[in-house]
Amino acid sequence: LQTPLAANDTYYWRSYAIDPGGSNTWSGTQTPYSFTTAVVNSPSACTIEEADDDSSLTLSWTDTSDNEDGFDIDRSVNGGAWADLTTKGAGVTSHQDSTISQGNTYQYRVASYITGVIYSEWCYASTLDVQSGSFQFENINFN
Repeated sequence: LQTPLAANDTYYWRSYAIDPGGSNTWSGTQTPYSFTTAVVNSPSACTIEEADDDSSLTLSWTDTSDNEDGFDIDRSVNGGAWADLTTKGAGVTSHQDSTISQGNTYQYRVASYITGVIYSEWCYASTLDVQSGSFQFENINFN
């Protein structure tokens, strides 16, 4: 069994066979197989902006990687568990979430990924409350 591999390192594999004579020696002609693990940079500067009419939130981030296959976006509602929201393609730097509702608190996180199991660290946006309300003017004369 292989232990977890470190990012951006080169690894070599080789094997030997047990021959009928039991020498169990490395072949002089064997070429080791090598590969280098990939690294993907985390997005940065994750922010949320609320639409003027409170109908949506837009998550934006800075793409700091040049080799990602896309971005994974998670959302937490009212401090609950993180849930997959959507994925975006390489080079995309925002997502508009129109599935919000009044009276809830939202937080988002985004990570770059390379297809498979290579993910960057999460970039977290601040929490935003979506509230409807009203205000009242008193003793103001609009002339």
